[in-house]
Amino acid sequence: MLTFEIAALFALAALLASGSLAASITRAAPLVKQLKAELAACPDKLEFRYTITETVAAWNDGTVVALPLRPRQARPLAQPAMRAAA
Repeated sequence: MLTFEIAALFALAALLASGSLAASITRAAPLVKQLKAELAACPDKLEFRYTITETVAAWNDGTVVALPLRPRQARPLAQPAMRAAA
């Protein structure tokens, strides 16, 4: 008798879990389609630029200290590879 009750509880738990999973997929499917459409409409390459105006750090006692900004060192730009002579 105990075996039947435990099996019934496992079956009920599996049924509830699969129902919950089905409901989640049903709700998420339209959102996934919308997201895929929005991503398809985006350009392949985006460029973001930002400027750091202030850098701060907090010590263990909670005081906030402004750190000086260091000038950015210019890095050489990547040069296109030379093509082999044909």
